[in-house]
Amino acid sequence: MSNRGLIRFIIFVFLFGASFSVSAQVRQESPAVCIVDEITADSVNVIEMPDGLWELINYSDGSENKRERPVNPRPFTVQVYGDKSRNEANSRAAKVQARFPQYYVRRHYSSPYFRVYLGAFETSRDAQALVNQVKKAFPAFANEVHWTKTSIGSSRKR
Repeated sequence: MSNRGLIRFIIFVFLFGASFSVSAQVRQESPAVCIVDEITADSVNVIEMPDGLWELINYSDGSENKRERPVNPRPFTVQVYGDKSRNEANSRAAKVQARFPQYYVRRHYSSPYFRVYLGAFETSRDAQALVNQVKKAFPAFANEVHWTKTSIGSSRKR
């Protein structure tokens, strides 16, 4: 190999290595997504799931069709808030969690709406019973409270 060929080879290796280093740095500098606003003792701690995250979770249950989501055994829940205010959603979640600590409170954001759900039930009749209790406990927002059938996340009792 001539000196000219050797120099070309060294330049090629140098340039290839430099471009690989730059692309590796770009990948490392991607911003992290924080799903927890804050965690404090003796308060209601709520974890928000960013848009699209649920769809990225792998549901490999051994079936051939990976697009098929598992059936939620408790698809009925009570929606206690659904509007555009994050602050009101946080406030409503704290209020209903304090009054009904036996039920799981779940917040969901789908632009531009924040929603707050309470409980998870097998039947709409069970969900309606909680709707009636929430309406009695919070008459100020009783007209917003209703049960719904949801496929958001897997609901669980706390």
